[in-house]
Amino acid sequence: MKAPARLGGARVPAPPPVSDHRWRRVLLRALGIAVAMLALLAAMAWLDHAEGDLRQVRAAPAAPLSPTFAPPPTTVS
Repeated sequence: MKAPARLGGARVPAPPPVSDHRWRRVLLRALGIAVAMLALLAAMAWLDHAEGDLRQVRAAPAAPLSPTFAPPPTTVS
């Protein structure tokens, strides 16, 4: 006794040709490369911004320090 055709047991679906999905693989690869490049550029911009902030923190003050905040003089013996 055969299975009814509506159950799909009588025939096996054929695999799709490989060439039909080649464009999808190429597109996904290109999108992956683009996302990686954008992530790299974002990381570089973030590090550059952080480095600029550190330069501001380490920069010498524009005005000389008042004597109360100046470091004590060092003596060489």
